[in-house]
Amino acid sequence: MGNLRGAVLMVIAMGGFAIEDVLLKQLSQTMSVGQMLVLMGLSGVACYALIGRIQGIGLIDRAFLRPAVLARNTGEMLGTLCLVTALSLTPVSVVSSIQQSLPLTITLGAALFLGERVGWRRWCAIGAGMGGVLLILRPFGGDSDPNLLWAVASVAAMTLRDLTSRRGGADVPTLRLSAWGFGAVAVAGFILLATGQPLKWPDGPETVLLAAIMVLGTSSYFAMTQATQIAAISSIAPFRYSRIIFAITLSMLFLGERPDLATFVGASVVVGAGLYTFARERRLQRQAARARIVASR
Repeated sequence: MGNLRGAVLMVIAMGGFAIEDVLLKQLSQTMSVGQMLVLMGLSGVACYALIGRIQGIGLIDRAFLRPAVLARNTGEMLGTLCLVTALSLTPVSVVSSIQQSLPLTITLGAALFLGERVGWRRWCAIGAGMGGVLLILRPFGGDSDPNLLWAVASVAAMTLRDLTSRRGGADVPTLRLSAWGFGAVAVAGFILLATGQPLKWPDGPETVLLAAIMVLGTSSYFAMTQATQIAAISSIAPFRYSRIIFAITLSMLFLGERPDLATFVGASVVVGAGLYTFARERRLQRQAARARIVASR
């Protein structure tokens, strides 16, 4: 039952994130990226500060100065900045397709920098997934869009965020890490505003969009965190890919996007490679568990 509830929560979270992406795309037509980041970051910090006050968890802690935590916050800051920029300049469906390579880049980074063992099958899956990303980007075609490199950069930065979370933030409460991450996003927004990006007072429709984005962002993050706490990671991880289904459907219905064949094929390759990686890792975990049981007898 825990795995079932976790899967449902993960799907709900991915749907919420997909709706948030569509709303960010709409808001970016009238508001600068810097202002959106400031408002998102400050609202997130305020929300988690309120939750922390209720739970008796303060946001100030020496762990903030750990190199790994600082690196995580940097990854959060750059990842969100690049993602929102990509959403403002390119189709939501294409950005979401590229984002699905994140589990593969995390596996790659864990093998290269954390010493985790990755067999040849998963190396092949990573290679296939990167090939799918290239198919989406079409770097050697005349219709390639250099703005999609913002989406690639967001994947790289979020990989740094997740890898450093494993290395130095495992003992820090999720609430603190989340609040610090939102604070870093606000800092990125202030930096962009300092470079000359416009600042305006949001009108009625923009205020509604901002409120919806804030609610969706924090509630979806909470649902995703709750899912990882009540269910086995290997059981719910594949449900992360439901986000691409929501993203393509919503972008076609509300933004008029029409992903081409190359995007569909590339996204399918990326998702297939990621699902295989999850399945292979789960099988290896089961084999290791059986080996431990046999050794203990």
